[in-house]
Amino acid sequence: MKPSIITTLIIILFGLFTVQVNHRHLSRLRLIEVSLNKTAAGLGISRNSPTSMPKASYSSRSRQRHADPEVDIRQLANNLIEMVKMIPESESPKDRGELMNSLATLSEFSPSQIKSLLSEIHKSDGIDDELRKSVMGIVLILASDQNPRAGLDLVISSHDPNGSLMWEDAIINNALRSFANSDPAGALKWIEDNREVHPEVGQKENLEIALLGIAREQPGTAIQWLKNIDPSDRDDLAAKIAKNALSNEQRMAILEEINSSFVTSLDTTEMGKLKESVMAGLGASLDPDDFEGSTAWLENSDFSPEEISTITSGLALKNPCANTGEWISWMVSHLPDEALPNQVTKSFSTWTNNDYKTAGEWLESATDNAAKVPAISAYVSQIVFVKPQTAEKWALQLPEGPIRNSALKRIASVMESIYPGSEDAFKQRHGL
Repeated sequence: MKPSIITTLIIILFGLFTVQVNHRHLSRLRLIEVSLNKTAAGLGISRNSPTSMPKASYSSRSRQRHADPEVDIRQLANNLIEMVKMIPESESPKDRGELMNSLATLSEFSPSQIKSLLSEIHKSDGIDDELRKSVMGIVLILASDQNPRAGLDLVISSHDPNGSLMWEDAIINNALRSFANSDPAGALKWIEDNREVHPEVGQKENLEIALLGIAREQPGTAIQWLKNIDPSDRDDLAAKIAKNALSNEQRMAILEEINSSFVTSLDTTEMGKLKESVMAGLGASLDPDDFEGSTAWLENSDFSPEEISTITSGLALKNPCANTGEWISWMVSHLPDEALPNQVTKSFSTWTNNDYKTAGEWLESATDNAAKVPAISAYVSQIVFVKPQTAEKWALQLPEGPIRNSALKRIASVMESIYPGSEDAFKQRHGL
């Protein structure tokens, strides 16, 4: 069966990901791959489709020429459409190679030429709407690679309220990402200028791209701007800004801006949730391997034990490091009693899951303090799947009562799955 036009057009764009040419161009194309994969999957297309692909060749970046300013845009649009329409009638790699080359050269066009080309494609007769939107989408992908700022304007000017461009959201997202890398403030202003008429450009993902770009240099400014967004997105974006803090100075700037910008506009509950999200994000921004530097900041910043608990909750979600044992010992003297067990359990579970040998060695030498019981419980819950006998030994180190019984019952259940018929004897041995 011959492939449909839209199917082959997607496969041809996949081909642009694989040719060795214009690496900057390809890097932008790869960013759209997720959207293409979703579109292709909906059509039953795999990335490894057997459809024949051409071996296209392109001139190097250094030898690229600029498009002729006098080029006949209407003729170019017609030629492009005709090449696309010929796809189902031809299985020739050469024909597809010509189309790939035509698409690739669009990166040489000026924004005004691209705008004219899109206009011609949009009003062309003899092409169905689905294919029209697809061709326009691909043209915009390539144009956005050359000039992200101009590409964004082209997407907006080409927007059809009765039917979105193919991959429109992904094109905006990727162009904004590129724009924000070089000019995050400009990217944010572009969103502000366009989101009233085109609300879709103000979606959370786009705001995140611009705000995180600004936060690299001015985290306080990024936090301040959160007053302008949907409250349902505010806490999550604030946490992401905090998570990307690069220094203690940036961390404090974020906290100071939270207190000054929102203290009068949010009630106590809302403010509490916002600060909790930000502090957990700040914990995730800390380097757990820099134990001395991170703990010095926590100890010297006038945080309450409850605030330290919230901050370290973000840290505990990170992969374990060589200092995990030191962190757990430090938590004993700095976290509230009611928060300590949960924090130790999270940290020790992750540690055991990744390096049960080192975690076990730490337990062997650990002092009897408030962290010991939750650490043993966490260790048993993870080690039971690889060393059930070791889990049994450690479970018996727990104090008699519900915690020990729960651990032993878990071990009994796992043992039964490994050694059928062993559960009853295990429970009898331990009086369960």
